[in-house]
Amino acid sequence: MKTYRLLLTFIVSILTLMSCQTVLENVTVPYEERLVINSFISPQDTLVEVIVSKTKPVTGVTTDVYNYNQTYYYDVLKGATVEISDGQQKAILTYKEIINPNRFVYDPVTKKQTLATRPGYFISTKEFPIITGKTYTLVVSAPNLPTATATCTIPKNSLIYQKDVDFIYNGIDSVANGGTYINGQLVSTSYSLNKKYTVKIKDNPSEENFYSVAYLSQKIEQTKGSDGKIITLPPLNLQEAFSDIINDDKRNGSELSFIPLRINIGSTTRNDPNTKVILYKVSCFVAITDKTFYLYNKSVGNSAGIYNDNPFVEPTLNYSNINGGLGAFAGYNMTKIDIDLLK
Repeated sequence: MKTYRLLLTFIVSILTLMSCQTVLENVTVPYEERLVINSFISPQDTLVEVIVSKTKPVTGVTTDVYNYNQTYYYDVLKGATVEISDGQQKAILTYKEIINPNRFVYDPVTKKQTLATRPGYFISTKEFPIITGKTYTLVVSAPNLPTATATCTIPKNSLIYQKDVDFIYNGIDSVANGGTYINGQLVSTSYSLNKKYTVKIKDNPSEENFYSVAYLSQKIEQTKGSDGKIITLPPLNLQEAFSDIINDDKRNGSELSFIPLRINIGSTTRNDPNTKVILYKVSCFVAITDKTFYLYNKSVGNSAGIYNDNPFVEPTLNYSNINGGLGAFAGYNMTKIDIDLLK
């Protein structure tokens, strides 16, 4: 009988709590709009690019921005004034949409592959050079928003291929990815071939260093048109840019390794027997970065669960060096390595 009374008391308590619930509407959270700045500059780049957007409220309805290929890009704020200086000269960046030469998207209107574009504020490095070792200041203003400022210094050192950095081939592996069945019997198996690589860096022991690597593999083919003429097809970006960042904390002067790269070379979206591969390469972009570049990208990766194995990772605040706003203004010194996958 005592157990029954305890159970009854528990049920009544739950019902009482449920009856006391009140739905709150029109909840407001204190919120101040600020500029969000993202810009990473390098002596090796042909453009200085600054992405300017603004913060969004925690509550309410917001709209993410996609192009027709469902690729997300920043909701770039128009009408901002973006100024960069190196202590001696200043320059104003212009808002425009530029073509991305390394990315093709499908246009449902023309039903053809077309070069992707991206909006932002730009200036050519021919007009405003980015020089190793120099410190740069960015000032961004927009109507009814606080002015945002930041500084960054381009690392003095750079990496020399086969002296400071090695791109090491680790062989080919294969994974079964399908097969052909006749009357329920497996008669053939198809395999996916992968070339494996590792990028290693010889760390400079005399200072604290931060490193970044990104990869992009690309395949270009030629085929015969209906008139018999040779047509070069749009590039296949078989593996979108993959990146990793490391530092030399507690490993000063050691040989450092990035996450290994595995490039698929045994599959294609084109099965035309008249198609000939004329280019098949992987571009490896290795850079010495400043501390802001490392901390910002590390925090973005952690908040997305990229740099850990926990899919239930708690949200974290992204690192920012923008005074009066959010985001990052950082510098790096880059080395590009092209590897021919046909060899």
